[in-house]
Amino acid sequence: MSIRSTAVQWLKKVHGVNSGMVCTSKFYIPEKSRTKKSAWWIEIDRSKLVTTSTQVLHFVCEKEPGQRDFHYLQLPGSYLIKNQKELDVRSNNRYSMFLSAEQGNLFQDERGKGKVTFSQFLV
Repeated sequence: MSIRSTAVQWLKKVHGVNSGMVCTSKFYIPEKSRTKKSAWWIEIDRSKLVTTSTQVLHFVCEKEPGQRDFHYLQLPGSYLIKNQKELDVRSNNRYSMFLSAEQGNLFQDERGKGKVTFSQFLV
C-alpha cells in the first residue's frame, strides 16, 4: 500500500512544503527489502532531474512500518548528478536507491556501488 498521500500531507503540515519534487517511501522491513536489511526505496526519473538540477528534492521516509511519522531529507538535485556514477541507474533511466534504515549507516544508499550517504540532508 502506498503511503504517498499521507507523507505529502505530513510534509506540508510539518514543514510547509507543498511543491517541488517529493519522493516518498514506506519503511521496508528486512524480509521485504531487496537489501535484506531495513531500508527505504527511492526512485527518481533521471531525465526530470537533469533538466531541473537546481531543484530541491524532498525525500519523505516512513519512520517505522505503519506509522504516520516520517524522516525528511531536503537535498539539491545537483547532489544526485554529482554522485550519479556511484548510484544505480535502472534500464528505465531511473535512479534507484535503497537508503539504509539501520543505525550504523542510516540514509546511506545500499544499492549503488558508491555507498552514497544522504544523512547530511536530514531536516
